[in-house]
Amino acid sequence: MNPLTRIYFDFLTNVFIYLTTYTLTKEELKIQVPRQRHIYCILLYVLFSLPEKLPYHNLISNSFSILIILIISYPHMKSLKQFIILFIKFKFLTKVIFMAIQLTQTLFTLDLQTIVDNTYYAYCKATICSALLYIVYTLYLNGKRMKQLNSQFRHMFTLVILAISVALSYITLYICQTQEFNSPVIPILFSALFILIILCINIYQRFIELTEQNVSSQFLLEHSKMTADYSDQIEHNLKSLHSLRHDIRNHLITIDGYASQENYASIQEYIREITDSYTDVPLFDTPSSCVSALLNTKYQLASQRNVDFTINWEFPYIHIDDFHMVTILGNLIDNAITASEKCEEGRISLSLIQQDSYLEICIENNHIEQIQEKDGHFKSTKAQDSFLHGLGIKNVRSTVEQLNGQIDISYTQETFTVDILVPNY
Repeated sequence: MNPLTRIYFDFLTNVFIYLTTYTLTKEELKIQVPRQRHIYCILLYVLFSLPEKLPYHNLISNSFSILIILIISYPHMKSLKQFIILFIKFKFLTKVIFMAIQLTQTLFTLDLQTIVDNTYYAYCKATICSALLYIVYTLYLNGKRMKQLNSQFRHMFTLVILAISVALSYITLYICQTQEFNSPVIPILFSALFILIILCINIYQRFIELTEQNVSSQFLLEHSKMTADYSDQIEHNLKSLHSLRHDIRNHLITIDGYASQENYASIQEYIREITDSYTDVPLFDTPSSCVSALLNTKYQLASQRNVDFTINWEFPYIHIDDFHMVTILGNLIDNAITASEKCEEGRISLSLIQQDSYLEICIENNHIEQIQEKDGHFKSTKAQDSFLHGLGIKNVRSTVEQLNGQIDISYTQETFTVDILVPNY
């Protein structure tokens, strides 16, 4: 094989290995790597690709991988243990998963003898398998991000990109088998394949970023609306209090007049009128402004739909971020209101209690409809009138799992109960 062609394939294979290493390190440490370090790593891979055979190849290869990981992760690596775990994951990806991809492809193409007899073809296949390794791992990570967003398109994007990648890999291997060893078509084909893979992955990641921004924007709008309603309710209560303080002297004079006449029935009736006049909805003021706004907004909604909503809270602080709290509470309360408003006397009971280092969330509501469940999933009957529509119990489960919490759902012919424990420290 032409030395330049061999160097080209070695370098391209190493670039895909580097992209996998970078993606793994970025995911584990949650970091962004400066562009300058990428250049350093690529230059090192160029030097590493020049010699065909190195003495003590495995030792040098492992040392080189350690150097690359250190360059990417500096200064974010916190401990030797963290580095060892990262290195083990890297070796697992680049050895075990790589070999699994290579073996699977060999079983389908039946090209084992070709690999043994044709060094040129073996280099081509190693490059393709390293590209598939990067694609599979990136799709796996992006799939996790899309799952958190509950995007209905996550499976479609993953399957389409994976199908295109596999199809291109087989077509490329077929061309490699039919072309002359020194044909310039192969390097050009691999360069085009490399550019196409990077382009597809970047488009997919950009789509995920836009989806995340959209979800974040919708959450902020929902949160802003709840906060505005909460502020309006506080202002209304303050105005009612000022009005009561302004009129209290006249009320006392009137009551005193009835008392001097010993007209106790009129006193009782007058006090009842005052009480009815100034009766207002309760104001829930928790340590979390977001939770307070949500509870007050949902309480108003339940009242408008003639649902008796009882709320009990006892927690000194909230260390769970607002997005997760809104996702959990918003869905649970919306589901409860939707079910209980169909009853003759709708009832909801919600408690938020701190138990040691956990926040216990328990909500129970009555219902009259038959619970529709399949494989642990419940069919939603909510109207599509809010940002939270469609997320449902499935998204509550997913959010609780992300928080390393526990969820238990039980129901009878009359009640539906959800108990949740999530860390709050």
